[in-house]
Amino acid sequence: MLFSMTHDVDRLVTGVVELLSLAQFRQDVDLLRLAFRRACGKNPDDTFRRIVQTESSYGTSSTWSFQTKLMSLDLIHYLVDNGCEVALHVVSPEDLRLKAKLQEEYEIEILGFRAHYHRLGHDILEVARELSYVYDSSLYGGTSPFRLPNGLLEIPITFEDGYLVHLYRNRNAKRLIEQTVRQHLDDKNAVFVFNFHNNTLARKREWELFEFVLRLGQEYGIQSTTCGKLAGGWS
Repeated sequence: MLFSMTHDVDRLVTGVVELLSLAQFRQDVDLLRLAFRRACGKNPDDTFRRIVQTESSYGTSSTWSFQTKLMSLDLIHYLVDNGCEVALHVVSPEDLRLKAKLQEEYEIEILGFRAHYHRLGHDILEVARELSYVYDSSLYGGTSPFRLPNGLLEIPITFEDGYLVHLYRNRNAKRLIEQTVRQHLDDKNAVFVFNFHNNTLARKREWELFEFVLRLGQEYGIQSTTCGKLAGGWS
């Protein structure tokens, strides 16, 4: 078994009104704190350095999927210098076609992309093939594994804005994750893909689960890898 840690960078510019609306809808005081930080001119989602440093302490590197407008030279170089991978979080086929330009601008290799729920349609897959993308990490999941055509058993778990926390609560989410890990621990073709939104990691509950996942991988001796290395190993 392997596991791959991924992060979505698609909400770094979340506005005060949206954060307050989410706080009211979910009755979540942590979201109120993020809204106040935004109102004071601070970036409530600026946790990427803490995330990378924490992952490094566990010997883990991760894949970061960026919306193109949220990429910056300092941030991209910080991630790459720390062994992380950069992918694209696309909102249109045109984003995919920026691959060569972005690779040159940021001096990186872009191997994969993410498009929520494939809601851009199947045509985007053809565009991705034409542009030599190696992998597509668009699917969401609970802990229901599915076997890919190449024989890989993928078990995607997405912490989308605290979704798993709010659905199961921390204690039950931890049990569900560990139960599924143990069930597939001896499957050499299995890979856990944990996807986090780094704005959720600014909140205590999600950060607790994030560190739980890292400790779990260490406890069971599960090797971590980036999506690009994973795709290259199974292509």
